[in-house]
Amino acid sequence: MSWITLDVDIDIDEFLSNCSKRDVDYIIQCLREDGHLDQNVIDNKKSTKDNEWENSLDKLKINRHQLTVEEENILLKICDRLV
Repeated sequence: MSWITLDVDIDIDEFLSNCSKRDVDYIIQCLREDGHLDQNVIDNKKSTKDNEWENSLDKLKINRHQLTVEEENILLKICDRLV
């Protein structure tokens, strides 16, 4: 059995602009599953405010060492009140 290998040059912008919303959602899902795209990077169901909130929480997690003890205690107190 012989195999034929073809090289196909496809313009990504043109390809994506011709995809349906369903196709684009599938591409996003595949990129997430393969680890090329974080889960929270693209989520059409979240509002801008929700994304801003999540980005702020991520910054707090990453930069916790820059918080003063007082700032950290304020945040912990808020969390304790909500849980």
